[in-house]
Amino acid sequence: MVDRTSTEGDTSEHSAATKISKKLKYGYWSLSDIILCLVLSIIVGSGMSLGAEFYHTSGSPDYWSPSMWGIGAGIAVVVALLFLGLVACWNRRWSRSSHKGTDCDAPDASYAEGASMGGRRVADRIKRVNPHLVRLVMCLGVVLIWLPAIIVFFPGNYSSDAPLQLSAYYNGHVLDAHWPLAHTLFLVACFNTGFHLFGNLSAGVFLYCLAQLLFLAFALSFAADRLIRWNVPVGVVVGAFAIIVFNPVVQTYAMTTAKDSLFSGFLLLTGVLLVQVLRDTSNLRDWKFVVEFCLACLGMSLLRKQGLYVLLIVCLIAVCMSSLHKKRVRFAAIVAVPVCAAVIFPVVVGWCFPVQQSQVLDELSLARQQIVATYMYDNSSLSASEKERIWEYFDKSSLDAGLNSEYPWEGMPGVGRYYNSQTGTGYLEPLTDVAGIDMKTDYTKQHLAGFISLYCELALHHPYRFTTAFLWGSMGYVYPTTLADNRWSGLAPWNEFGVQLGIASSEAQPVDYHQSWKPQKLLAWYCDAAEFFAKAPASTPWGTPSSRYLPFLRLLVPWVSPALPFFALILSLLLIGSRRKFLRGASRKMADGTAHRGDEFALGAGSATFVAMTLVWLLAMLYWLTLFVSPVMCGRYALPLFLLIPLLLCVPWISSLAYRQAERQRENVERTAVEGTGANA
Repeated sequence: MVDRTSTEGDTSEHSAATKISKKLKYGYWSLSDIILCLVLSIIVGSGMSLGAEFYHTSGSPDYWSPSMWGIGAGIAVVVALLFLGLVACWNRRWSRSSHKGTDCDAPDASYAEGASMGGRRVADRIKRVNPHLVRLVMCLGVVLIWLPAIIVFFPGNYSSDAPLQLSAYYNGHVLDAHWPLAHTLFLVACFNTGFHLFGNLSAGVFLYCLAQLLFLAFALSFAADRLIRWNVPVGVVVGAFAIIVFNPVVQTYAMTTAKDSLFSGFLLLTGVLLVQVLRDTSNLRDWKFVVEFCLACLGMSLLRKQGLYVLLIVCLIAVCMSSLHKKRVRFAAIVAVPVCAAVIFPVVVGWCFPVQQSQVLDELSLARQQIVATYMYDNSSLSASEKERIWEYFDKSSLDAGLNSEYPWEGMPGVGRYYNSQTGTGYLEPLTDVAGIDMKTDYTKQHLAGFISLYCELALHHPYRFTTAFLWGSMGYVYPTTLADNRWSGLAPWNEFGVQLGIASSEAQPVDYHQSWKPQKLLAWYCDAAEFFAKAPASTPWGTPSSRYLPFLRLLVPWVSPALPFFALILSLLLIGSRRKFLRGASRKMADGTAHRGDEFALGAGSATFVAMTLVWLLAMLYWLTLFVSPVMCGRYALPLFLLIPLLLCVPWISSLAYRQAERQRENVERTAVEGTGANA
């Protein structure tokens, strides 16, 4: 008797393998692979050469410099070759699996394809264990790795905006809406609890940091457990998470009172759950999943305004995708719950607490910086009418105090000559807050159309100045920097403004974590690890502090710089774009009903998997783009993207839903065989 199922599977497997071979028209690559590698390598090369020129000239680059673009072209060529080699290995992994007639993650696949036999055994054992227990063990492991950071920063790094948020509440008796109200309330709850239990505010700092650290450890362990259950090779998961778990930047902000840390955890959870629902829309019927998804989205929306905007855009695109099929309305309704809650939350808080509305137009931070930069640097070329229009929206005395400053800022070489250190006004290249002080906020709100008109007019006549001001706030997210390049790329100082909280006496105020009993070298490592890779110690006989020490260590600077997410986004896009050709054929066959079992396993997951990969990448990309209009190029602003890096590196590996169904069938067959053996015995 002929096994018809086996015959059909063999035929479709041969057809699938043939189609994959045809897609790779240029040896190991398809045409789309080559184009993608070239485009991404040009982006990397341009960013690296422009960044080096920008910081080398202290923000005065020559955009038409042949040497700069020549170096960029050379970098692009090297990167393109690396990308082509990587894609060749990537294609070989998926195409060799398709020749076997199975998805590389299917039960019959060779374990040598992407994951070792040992890794596969570990993954199988993990899947059999209760997921709550797995996450608990992983979470404890992360906390153990972060123990040195807990010791170094004990009781916590009381910095960033937290002292100002608490000062507004305890000293001004209001909640300042300039900062997220949810974060301020959480800070207040921790500080009140610590003060009433232990009689000092340092306990409040530690309670906050401990809760935050445990939450971040949970978010990472939750993501790792999910990815392993989605059949991402264990080695890939371990490697991707090691990049972040051992990263001193992440460990530092786990012990820092910054809203960005909590937001990072919620962003990661939202990304993981978004992938889960897009892979399998049946999760929308699971109320436990719905509650988890709503809470993650709500936390993401409450802790950063751009978090809400990014969530809306990504979910709107998801609703338009065919992978949701008839579940679009249900998905939209579920997303609407946390969005509406985030909108209503400030209103409810306003009923319970006195709330002071923000006096700063953060949305115009980049625009005001560009206008003030033009006023300072191109003052002689501005017409009298242009100056008059600028003075309508900016205080003339504040601008002139910076223009004619006798007390410039000396924090960075070549920067701050138009900043007045005594008045705190003028223009400071890396920081837009100074331009915000110069701005007439109320007048600008009332005459916003006129401000936009002024902005467009100056942009047309002063493109160089506008471009340079823009790069001050964005270049560090592309080009790896250290404190020498940009002071804000490192850790914010402890209680920078010396805030004293009225709730406690001077003896009970938060204690500085800089203490002599702690290992000082480890403390310096956490405060700016990039300096260890970029600069030479002064004691070396062959160099000065500004020269390079062991130049190859410079390659490690991106690991601890705000530019790390940029490289992760590029690599993730490369792998997702290259895998698309292995998913597209199966999607078409599954859509018209002609797919065989072999097609499903040979070509992968289809459209649902590709949509999940693409949208989680888009979630990270959109947030990364919002950083370009933020008040300063800051290390903590990039922290949420640091936590998304493991997800970005692992989603190209996730298996098809068809594999999940096949795995269940295999388990049923094994169970039946065991039961049959027992019955025969």
